[in-house]
Amino acid sequence: MVIVKIASKDARCNPQLDEALMRLAGQHTVRYSDQGFGVAQVRNRAVNRFLLEDAESHLLMIDADMVWLPETAAMIEDPRADIAYANYADKMGGLAHGGQLGCACLRISRRAALAITPPWFAFQHDAQGCADAACECSYFRAKAQAAGFTPTALCNIGHIVPVLAVPDGYAVKFQPLRVEI
Repeated sequence: MVIVKIASKDARCNPQLDEALMRLAGQHTVRYSDQGFGVAQVRNRAVNRFLLEDAESHLLMIDADMVWLPETAAMIEDPRADIAYANYADKMGGLAHGGQLGCACLRISRRAALAITPPWFAFQHDAQGCADAACECSYFRAKAQAAGFTPTALCNIGHIVPVLAVPDGYAVKFQPLRVEI
């Protein structure tokens, strides 16, 4: 398996994920994506490189702000699906994408990558091109389903998100950080 840490232009430092990837490096090809591009372009470049340069059967892409959990090993060990993903919390504390495919921890088989016409990932915009109408995850999910693949949730992965810590007597309550003016 080829494992790529996806670091887009807004990537954060994440020593926990780096440590997990170092442990996997002995058994798998581990690489770090280039930076300075939008996340959809970074994902497309990772899939393209995988198809052109690697012989492995699967590509696993993990965003830089994800936290490897013990159960996340299913992304490597469980061979059930051509397209598999891990569920994670969104930045507001809910289940990202309502539990449907999210690209933050995404495994794609070579067979699926070849069957889906590039670009694999893209943001969809409103009619004026001024706002995102859908993220690259829903774009990829639709293309995968159109090519006859059913993405499968295999496990969970942690997500580093901004939180607000509020003192509550001698305890601390944590809640998603929401900016309200």
